[in-house]
Amino acid sequence: TGRLNGESWHERNSGLTTAAVYTIAITSTGSVFAGTDDGIYRSTDAGDHWVGANNGLTSTFINAITIAPSGSLFVATGGGGVFRSVDNGENWDQTISGLDATVVLSLATDARGALYAGTDGSGVYRSMDNGESWSKINTGLLNTAVLSLSVDGGGAIYAGTRGGGVFRSVNQGNSWTGTNNLLNSKSVYALVAHAKGNLYAGTESGVF
Repeated sequence: TGRLNGESWHERNSGLTTAAVYTIAITSTGSVFAGTDDGIYRSTDAGDHWVGANNGLTSTFINAITIAPSGSLFVATGGGGVFRSVDNGENWDQTISGLDATVVLSLATDARGALYAGTDGSGVYRSMDNGESWSKINTGLLNTAVLSLSVDGGGAIYAGTRGGGVFRSVNQGNSWTGTNNLLNSKSVYALVAHAKGNLYAGTESGVF
């Protein structure tokens, strides 16, 4: 954990059986979820203690976590597609109807409840029914290895790809356009849209 705006950091690994943590999410009730190469861990005491929360999770390499407006948790896995929990991580169900990619690298959700899944080679999929079904939305997306996803305050979606830079959609993924002016590194591993309108991209050549 980092306190004082990241001025100091403290290890919080009690209960973790692996040190490889790839993604973290915090629910509105304060539960913290960590996605690792050994499944999901949950903390209800600000990270002081962790317990495994993997019941029903048949693929345990976790690439991403997102929390839908409904409160449902979704995880992207490295071999089993997407899993959903509606009970704060107590149980997980695989939700892959229409999702024909098993390796999901990134997840995002917008304010209207649409879910987006970025895959390794099959592009972006969208769910409009809390993960019950998925449809491919790749019109204009010229690179289909989607490493990162982010949604800004106005609802625009950004997809960071492996080798193709960033693509933007302003219509919930119905169509995409490249947005790479002055972006010198085209593999984008992380994207964050700031409330003030800035978009940050983490690449092999640093931050843009």
